[in-house]
This record gives sequence, C-alpha cells and structure tokens, in this order.
Amino acid sequence: AARKLVSLPPRRKRDLAAAAEGANRAASAGAGSCARAAAAGMFGQVVVGPPGSGKTTYCRGMRQFLRGLGRNAVVINLDPANDPGDVDTTEGEGQICALDINELVSLEDVMEELGLGPNGGMVYCLEFLEANLAWLEEALREMLREDPYTYFIFDLPGQVEISAHHESLRNIMLKVRKNLDLRLTAVHLVDAVHCSDPSKYIAAVFLSLSTMMRLELPHVNVLSKVDLVENEGALAFNLDFYTQVMDLDYLLPLLSNTPVYNLPSVEETAREVVEEASNDEPKAVGASVERSSASEAESGKLGGEEACEEDVAPAEPPGPPRTFFEEKFKRLNTAIVDLIDQFSLVAFHPLNIQDKESMVNLLKHIDKTNEYVNVISPAERDLLSHSGDYLDMSAMLERYSGF
Repeated sequence: AARKLVSLPPRRKRDLAAAAEGANRAASAGAGSCARAAAAGMFGQVVVGPPGSGKTTYCRGMRQFLRGLGRNAVVINLDPANDPGDVDTTEGEGQICALDINELVSLEDVMEELGLGPNGGMVYCLEFLEANLAWLEEALREMLREDPYTYFIFDLPGQVEISAHHESLRNIMLKVRKNLDLRLTAVHLVDAVHCSDPSKYIAAVFLSLSTMMRLELPHVNVLSKVDLVENEGALAFNLDFYTQVMDLDYLLPLLSNTPVYNLPSVEETAREVVEEASNDEPKAVGASVERSSASEAESGKLGGEEACEEDVAPAEPPGPPRTFFEEKFKRLNTAIVDLIDQFSLVAFHPLNIQDKESMVNLLKHIDKTNEYVNVISPAERDLLSHSGDYLDMSAMLERYSGF
C-alpha cells in the first residue's frame, strides 16, 4: 500500500526554509573567507635568467618591496651556487632566505664527491631536489600553516640549460604548483645592456622564447638594469623597440655588419693561397715569369726582373671583399627573426630595481598573470594605485627612451 504523504503546515515550511537559507549563507561566507585566505597565500614568482642578469638582487629587492606593501614575501633559494654567507635563515629583519637548498644538497659536496664540474654539479643538485621533492613541499606547507598569506619568491640557478633544456626544473615547478595549488609566474630576467649589441639581443630574445616554451608557466620577460644602458652608448632604436620586440627585421642590417669570429676576408685568403702555391711550385711560376718577361720585353715596357715582381702578385678577386660564413650568418639571423615573429610571444618590461615606479609597473603585470589582482587587499591597492589604477608604463619608457 502506498504510504500517505503528510504535508507540513505552512508556518513550519517557512521556518525550515529560513533556517536552510541562513545555513547556506553562513557556509558560503565561511567557504569564501577560507578560499580567499588560502588563495591569498598561494602565489609566488619563479625568477630565472642567465648569469649576471640580477636574479638574486631582484629577489631581495622584490621581497623588500612586497613587505613594504604588507605582503609576507619570502625568498626560497634553489640556487646551490649562492654564497652561504648571503643566506640568513634566522628570524627577524635580517632574514633573506626562508629556505635554502644547501640544507638538502651542497654544490661543493657534489663536485668533490662525484668529480663533476660546476654545470654538471648544478644539474645533479636539481635532479636530487626533484627526487626529494617532499622536502621542499613540506617546508612550503609549514610556512603556509604559519601564515596562509605567504608570498613565495623562488631564486633559481643561472645556468641556461636548466631553464631552457633540462627537465628537472620544469618538473619541480609543475609538481609544486599542482600539489600545493600555487599560482606561480615565471619572471625571466635579461640584462638590458644586451640591447646595445644586436647579436646578443637576438640571442636573449630567442632564449626568452625557449624558456617560455619549456617552463609552461605564466611568463613575464624583464629587461633588468635598464638604468645602466646609457653606459654602453646610444642605442640604435628607442627603448620601446626593444621592449615590444616587433619588426626585428630592422636589426638585420646591423647584424650583417657584426664581425663573425674575426675571420680573414676572401681577398686576403686568395692572396695567401697564391703565395703558398708560388712557394710550393717554383718551376711553374718561373715558366710563367719567363713567358711574361718575353712578351713585356718585346713591347719595350719592362725588363725581366721587373716582370717577375709584377707577375707573382695575385690578381684582385671579383666582387667586394666579404668574410667567410657571412651569408650563412645572415641567413641564420633571418631565420631566427622570422621564428620569433611567427610566435609573437616575447615582450619585455623595463626594470630599474631602485626605481619605485619601475617596480610598481612590473608588479602590476605579475599580479595579472598569476591572478593575485583578484585577491589584493584595498589597503595594498591604495598604495599601488594612482587615480584608482596602477601607474602607466609609458612614463617609464619615456624616462629611459633617450639612451
């Protein structure tokens, strides 16, 4: 027999509905606050770049800048080559690195025990960290338990192969990002002084593109030390040409004028070949001199000795002098420029680590790439804002466009 359904009184229904609605609002508010607390602490930067680009200086400067804004920024040193004297794990104002990879593995010990060089030892240290990733993850979780708003800055080694070719760094960042739900942004630093040399600049752009494709993280390319560009003399173009990375074909004529390995010209090489041939085959040269001397003597112009001196000199090769491999070098540069233009992914942000406006403009873009802008506090936004929004980068470009 079908069970008879008993309907509740209307007043009871309203009471239950109100209670359910209140419980849902409380749960949503609690979940939202917990999500924001967790999300606010799950952000960070992965600082990479070639040696000498200023990664460690950037990490310290960015940490100090973020702490001034109220963020609990900590530096995670994953570069075994950093001087232990530059690392202070003590609590307080003197703290530089909250975690140091040398506590897990030391580059000097690896080089001594395994007989590896600096580059091989660095690769081994990263592979060892990947095999013992639980050590890094547990240390990061401990920091998040103490303060869910912790902002991580990872200082990485400067060896190019680690970020552009090797798999360990990529695997480490992807696993940490997945296991801890971190929203990371790769900050790739390139020395702005390379803009003064077209060949070095093209290589830096190509390296930035390779690193972007390898790390598979939201990526921000930075021209560091932009305040030092003037020391290298005037640039061929304005600074915005180098930051926007557009129309690189204009650099090809400058690249063709760049000497390649200081090789001798075809003209000089031809003269050397003729001189060597004349020394190796004196009879053939002498016969040629005799024939030439006879013809010149009949015309009454030259004697035998003068004819000999004139004839051994090599003839001028046709066409203007050019260096070896110049055409191949030009075709290579053209292919690299075309590849960069086809991807159209690379753009740079100028940075002077001592300029507040420069730091604000860069931090603005980083916050957008890792979505920190969605959880930024009103107080911090007021400190960074200008007329209700971040400062514009155009003023930064105008300041350094005269170099």
